[in-house]
Amino acid sequence: MQLRFQGRPGLATWLTILAVMALFAAVGIAVTVVAVGVFLFLMPALIVAGLVFYVYLRIKFRGGPTKKPGAPKIIDGEYRVVDRDSSEPRN
Repeated sequence: MQLRFQGRPGLATWLTILAVMALFAAVGIAVTVVAVGVFLFLMPALIVAGLVFYVYLRIKFRGGPTKKPGAPKIIDGEYRVVDRDSSEPRN
């Protein structure tokens, strides 16, 4: 099927093309404005949340600023033998 154009496009055709192009431009500008707005709102919030989370984890897992750097790490616990090795003598 071949498309054939008969003469030059008229005023109505140019106005339709112009309206469609204006619609695409308006949608593109609207999407851009919304994306920039969301970015400007969320970026500072994400930075602050990241810093708070970093400080929270640092305090929680390193013991905070009260611990001395050279202090020994002591792990205390109670142990119970569940399964004796066959090489150990039984009482």
